[in-house]
Amino acid sequence: MRDHMRTELTAATLMTADQWQRPTTGLVCYSDRGSQYAAKAYRKQLAGMKAKPFMS
Repeated sequence: MRDHMRTELTAATLMTADQWQRPTTGLVCYSDRGSQYAAKAYRKQLAGMKAKPFMS
């Protein structure tokens, strides 16, 4: 937990979830339209997991 919602925090959380849960290919990652979820680094990380982003 942090006092901010920058891309580094969301990317670290996604990495932790990937390591702990080991999701299968085709995972749909739902988020709001916050800039941290639209950031290039976050989208690249999702692509590396073969996950599909879905924004509200």
